[in-house]
Amino acid sequence: MDQITNYLQEQFSAMIELTEKIINVDSPSNDVAGIQKVADILSAKMKNLGMETRQRDSGKQGMVLIGELPGEKELQPVILLGHMDTVFPKETVKQRPFKIEGGSNDGSGNL
Repeated sequence: MDQITNYLQEQFSAMIELTEKIINVDSPSNDVAGIQKVADILSAKMKNLGMETRQRDSGKQGMVLIGELPGEKELQPVILLGHMDTVFPKETVKQRPFKIEGGSNDGSGNL
């Protein structure tokens, strides 16, 4: 468990940076362009991690982003699911951009 904790602490700043990029994109459910921006950010990160990515069009809701990381054939696959849209209307980011309150981004994992 210490190995996982250490890794997460080392990656803390990068995780905050990625979170900020995603949060600062308006991506309401009916805004395919905004959802595409989030997909582009995530796809770039996934490719940086060595994943193969592809997108499938799902109509007016945007697309599905799929990433695959090669692994051991005898191991069971792991599937992570999420969504790239928000419940907030366009222009919300201007009113409420990403910010950290009551803590610091010092890489310690503590906010």
